[in-house]
Amino acid sequence: VTSSDSLVTQDYTATVVIAPPLPEFILTGPATWNGRPTATVQSTITNQALLDATGGGSLNYVWSVGGLAVSTEETTPDALALVRSQGSGPLVVTLAVDNGGFAVTESVTIDVQEPASDPWVQRTPAADEKPVPGQFFARNPDTGLGTIHYNGTQGGSPDDVFLKIYTTDGGDTLYATHRQALTGNTYAFSVPIAAGKVTYKVVYGTRTGGVDTPVATVTDLVCGDAYVIEGQSNAVATDNSAPRDNTTSPWIRTYGRSGGGWDYARSKAPDEFWEMNIGFWGMTLAQNIVADHDMPVCIINGAVGGTRVDQHQPNPADHTMAGASYSIYANLLNRVTDARLTHGIRGLFWHQGESDGSNFGPISDWDYTTYEQNFMNMSLAWKEDYPNLQNYIIYQVMPNPCNIGPKGDQVREVLRNLPRLYSKMNILNTLAVDGYEGCHFSAAGYTYMANQLTPLVDQEFYGVVPAASVT
Repeated sequence: VTSSDSLVTQDYTATVVIAPPLPEFILTGPATWNGRPTATVQSTITNQALLDATGGGSLNYVWSVGGLAVSTEETTPDALALVRSQGSGPLVVTLAVDNGGFAVTESVTIDVQEPASDPWVQRTPAADEKPVPGQFFARNPDTGLGTIHYNGTQGGSPDDVFLKIYTTDGGDTLYATHRQALTGNTYAFSVPIAAGKVTYKVVYGTRTGGVDTPVATVTDLVCGDAYVIEGQSNAVATDNSAPRDNTTSPWIRTYGRSGGGWDYARSKAPDEFWEMNIGFWGMTLAQNIVADHDMPVCIINGAVGGTRVDQHQPNPADHTMAGASYSIYANLLNRVTDARLTHGIRGLFWHQGESDGSNFGPISDWDYTTYEQNFMNMSLAWKEDYPNLQNYIIYQVMPNPCNIGPKGDQVREVLRNLPRLYSKMNILNTLAVDGYEGCHFSAAGYTYMANQLTPLVDQEFYGVVPAASVT
């Protein structure tokens, strides 16, 4: 190196390090997909030999999907399995690959068109499953029938065993008789019952020499439609000054929050029945369905007041395990499982977002910035755990909800846009609801919400064609 005046010259030794080249790759995937059988997007590194030769062959892969709510699984680092879509339209799959330097990004767009409907998925009963008093059986809407499973073992050597079904409204009337020979010492009955405002009882017994001997009887069984309510306090819908109400109906049932079993649902019950609450708007909605469609209803309300959406996430290791951070999701799933309704939930109603207007969550940014992804993660788990779930109906929270801010409007905007990710999601606003008390609603306000919700439920679940828009 020579100085600017050419009077001084100095020699230096320089070592030139040539960095490995950036990875080059192509993505291949299907042009179209119906969102059901698993599809795969595959990456192929086109300069792998050069990368290996220059010390840059160790690659990092980061996959992402956008445009639709889609569950995925990374089978290998260089491939992404698309497992299930809950929406139709363009799906953008993006892969970023790096070898320690700048990431190289490529994307493919897949046209997703879901089938108009999916077949009803049947639940596999336990080997010793039997009905319990007061149990609610979910119907298959394609057939209008529910299924009673009565399985177990029988001692002795009877000629066969039987299961007799009776309707019990106005006296016992034989509905059906089913018989089968023992296999070894086991039996397994799966018998249909019609949905509607009918109560059933079952009698199990043995037959020897043409004589039937009853062994066990289970009463007060009904069959109809099952739904879930989730969210925070406006989904709980009891936090107001309205008095306790112990009104019940034999056609509206729920399964207790703390494993208390079956009982008639309440809107805002006295303490001894508190775990049977489904909230004011949940009860009114159920009453409307019973009145309009002669259909019994089960609602399981898993909402928890004052919670953010990140607190409703499933445990990625096991959805049934609460761990330290996943109790809301796990508790609801375990209740529905204990109720034997995992495959019976037809719809889910979501009212939440008030607590996401600030930065109380586990991230360093405003909570609303991760709301969409958290909701998608949760809904994809719902669809896995409740495979016959047909429709989501969500509420857009009020402006500045519960005076938690300052990002309430951003939460409202995220909620407003969620339906673009799903083919079967509707949203209702709460702006026109009377009885707003600054955070919660009066009993009259919640009743108004239920009456606003009912025409949408009629349209989405009961085939009613409305005269005007219901959203």
